[in-house]
Amino acid sequence: MGTIVILSSRNQLKKEIKEIIYSLNNEYTIKFIDNFLDINKIDMNNIILLIIDKDWNSVNILNFLENYYKQFNQLNLPIILIKEKIERETLIKAEKLGVRSYILYPYTLKNLNDKIVELLKIKDLSNHYVSEIIKRERILLRENYTIRDSLRYLESNKISGSVVISDNNKILGYISEKDLLSFVSLLLSDSDKILLSDVMVKEVLIIDINYTLLDALNFLSKNNLKQVPVVDNNKNYIGLVSKYDIINYILNQR
Repeated sequence: MGTIVILSSRNQLKKEIKEIIYSLNNEYTIKFIDNFLDINKIDMNNIILLIIDKDWNSVNILNFLENYYKQFNQLNLPIILIKEKIERETLIKAEKLGVRSYILYPYTLKNLNDKIVELLKIKDLSNHYVSEIIKRERILLRENYTIRDSLRYLESNKISGSVVISDNNKILGYISEKDLLSFVSLLLSDSDKILLSDVMVKEVLIIDINYTLLDALNFLSKNNLKQVPVVDNNKNYIGLVSKYDIINYILNQR
C-alpha cells in the first residue's frame, strides 16, 4: 500500500499516528525518522504521505524536497506540516512543493486523524483516472455562432461559459458570458454579424483523458481553474472535469 513517513522525535506523536493508521485497516508501512541525515535513505517513490513534526527544522526539510523535485521534476506527495507558527518563508515554499495541510500545535487527535484520512484519499487519486468521472455531455458552442446566438444559448442552458469546437470536434477556443457581455455595445447593432471565432479566447488550457485524478487536481490548482476541458488521444473534445467533480469523488470514497 505504500509507506507513511513521520519526521519526529516525539513519542506521543508516534503513538497517536500508529493508533490512527492501524484503525484504518490498511496495509500501510509506518516509518519514523529521528535524524535529519536518515532522510536521504528514504525511497521517495514509495511514500504516500509525509508528516513533518514541529520539532524538525521545516525549512531544511523543504529544501531537501525542493532538491528532489528539481532532480526528478515531480513530487506528487501529500505533506502535513505540524507547526506552532507558520512562517511566511515556509508557507510559500511549502505550497510550491505540494504541502496540502497544516496542523497548528497544540491539536486534537480528531484533527490529526481527519487530516491523515483526507490526504490518504487524495493520494489514492493517483490510482484513478479522469475517464472515470468526466462529464461527457456538455453544452457546446460552434465557431459560426453569433454573439447574440451565443448569449441566448448560454442563458437558456444556465451556464456561464463553454468551449468552442469545430465540426470535427476539435477545441478552437473558449468564451464566457462575461466575455460576450463585454461586447454589449454590439448587441445593439452587429450582434448578428460578429461570430464567436472573432471574439473567443483561442488559447485554452486542456488535459487529456490519461491524466490521473491527482494530476488533474494539481493542474486545476496550479492554474487557478475551476474546471478544464478534456481531450482524447486524437485531441478530440470529450468533456469537462472540475474541482467539484474530484472533491465529490473523494467524499464518496468509502
